Amino acid sequence: METKERIFEYLNSHHTAVVATLSSQFSNQPMAATIVPKFRDDFTCLFSTSILSRKYANLTANPRVALVVGFDHDDPLTMQYEGLARGIEKGQPEYLSMLQELEEFRPELGRYIHLPQTALVEAKPVWIRFSKTDVYPAQTTEIKF
Repeated sequence: METKERIFEYLNSHHTAVVATLSSQFSNQPMAATIVPKFRDDFTCLFSTSILSRKYANLTANPRVALVVGFDHDDPLTMQYEGLARGIEKGQPEYLSMLQELEEFRPELGRYIHLPQTALVEAKPVWIRFSKTDVYPAQTTEIKF
């Protein structure tokens, strides 16, 4: 069993994740995209995207998202995450503080997050499963919010 602190450390040690959304135009067809996440200590996930992207159109029409972080041959840990997301565009009160928070944590985003079409996304978790798959049976820790 993993602790919340260990899960938090694990999440923020990864520079990429995959977010899945449901299509707003194609009969709720699932779509997935790579993101560069920042997780807060309450497991809220922040990331940036273009307001012109499919994922942004999808999550503004249907806020349900799923995320996957991790898993490769050298690191048999993985995290599944279900949550509710909202887009935050320039001009909204929390935009600048969230932009600064994301940029301080992921400075490599600097060239992207200042583009005019950039929006920020805040996903709040509903359920998380952290799995260690190099043992049988796999060890899992679930957190419900």
